[in-house]
Amino acid sequence: MKRDMELIRNILLSMESAPPEVPFKLDSLVNGTTSTAILHRHLQLLAEAEFIQAIESQTIGPKAPQVRPIRITWKGYDFLDASRDEGTWRKSMQLVKDKVGSVSVDVLTEILKKIALGAIGN
Repeated sequence: MKRDMELIRNILLSMESAPPEVPFKLDSLVNGTTSTAILHRHLQLLAEAEFIQAIESQTIGPKAPQVRPIRITWKGYDFLDASRDEGTWRKSMQLVKDKVGSVSVDVLTEILKKIALGAIGN
């Protein structure tokens, strides 16, 4: 499975928009292009990156783990704030695609910040 930064961003945006008193529903993220297994793997990656707190249940066999997101962490909100603006996001993703193909989350966050700072300076 390849890490999908668009899905990562969409998960965080969806979690942020969910009411705090209602448990986050994964159904809102599963559509015709995203399988439940891929979604759970990305939730697992978000938890490993400390972008979210989640509860993971172990499964037996080749099935993907079941991950229940609890909340976005401070680090997750920092990434979300850097990537929130659609124009900044598209420009950053195009820059990465044109120059190197893919980058780490830390590098992507720095690119997002630089583009946002450039927009503020203009």
